[in-house]
Amino acid sequence: MIDAILLFSGGKDSVLALATLRADPAVRSITLLATLVESDETVAAHGVPRRLLEAQAASLGCPIRFVSVPRFPDNTLYESRMAATIDALRGRPGTCLVAGDLHLADIRTWREAWAARCGLPIRFPLWGRAPESLARAFVADGYRATLVCIDTHRLDARWAGAPFDSAFLDALPPGVDACGENGEFHTFVSHGPGFAFPVPTVTGTPSFEHAHAFAPLMLGETSSCTECGAPFTCAATTPAVECWCVRQPPTAPDPLARGCLCPRCLAERVAG
Repeated sequence: MIDAILLFSGGKDSVLALATLRADPAVRSITLLATLVESDETVAAHGVPRRLLEAQAASLGCPIRFVSVPRFPDNTLYESRMAATIDALRGRPGTCLVAGDLHLADIRTWREAWAARCGLPIRFPLWGRAPESLARAFVADGYRATLVCIDTHRLDARWAGAPFDSAFLDALPPGVDACGENGEFHTFVSHGPGFAFPVPTVTGTPSFEHAHAFAPLMLGETSSCTECGAPFTCAATTPAVECWCVRQPPTAPDPLARGCLCPRCLAERVAG
């Protein structure tokens, strides 16, 4: 059995790698591991704030851990901070790292060498998938994602904040990877298969830094889990909308409860 530590950014490749792990009966548990810029607690290269990833993890029903590094860390510092967190997560035999890379051989070689220094194997469940077909399947399967960062040397800045959808894929210039594997763009996934509820987002005015256009995303209105503090959406205040919690098996009410639980904590409560 496998206990997976998934390198997670909140983007489409991370979410697709998670879906692949969940479909594998040999995977016993999955923990998301995200890297944040320590000065502002946003995902490195994506600009997505920590609170959005917490809501995303709550909807996906996965625990998430964070590692903070400087905006431009050297490899030694990055590896040492990641290793400290991975050591804390290392548990039963079968623990492994997982990455959502598709086809960049140099990145895979570096990750494999780094994982070996951590004393863990690493898996690449999406490796070798054709970017165009993977991106089209992502859209067709009903995932919803926003383009949060655009490399303006390769794509028009107007796409910052736009949905990652068929219109975007149809408009891609020749030579641009449909999954942004070469850094052409980054995404944040707010809903789709495996999500208990949509992650509410508010898009701010795009900003520009080092030839990149960033669409600042902020978390919309949410509740907070009384067990773990994760943000989540609750439809109890919208009678016309069925809340995700009604799909959970019934459980006895907790007389000490101060409010609602997120999907992961509620599932744990139901499981006893």
